[in-house]
Amino acid sequence: MRDNHRRLRSVTAGIDERRSLRRQWECAILLSGALAAASFAPHPIVLPIVSVVLIAAAAIASGYAWLTAERRVAGEFGRWDQAGILVFAGFAAALTGDSAEVLQFLEGLVEPRIAGE
Repeated sequence: MRDNHRRLRSVTAGIDERRSLRRQWECAILLSGALAAASFAPHPIVLPIVSVVLIAAAAIASGYAWLTAERRVAGEFGRWDQAGILVFAGFAAALTGDSAEVLQFLEGLVEPRIAGE
C-alpha cells in the first residue's frame, strides 16, 4: 500500500515538473515571438508594440489561470508566474522606449494626411 502511494506521488510529481517546464518554454516563446513580430515594424514603435503584445499575453495567461482556478504552488512555475513575467517584460519594454521618438513618428504619419486634404 505504501509503495503504491509513493509511486503515485512520484508520477504526479513528474507530471507537475513537466507541466512547469512546458510553461517556462511557453513564456520564452511568447517573449521571442513578440520581439520577432515587432521587428517588422518601424524602428520607433518596436518597443511600444512589444509592450502591448506582452501585456495582452499576460492578460490572457492570468485570465486562463483565473478561469481554471489554478492554485499557486511553491515549487511549480504556473500561469500566474507566467503572467507576472510577461507583465514585467511588457512594462520594461514600455519604459525603455523613447516616447518623444514615438510621438514624432506618429505626427509624421498624420501630417501627410492633413496636407493632402
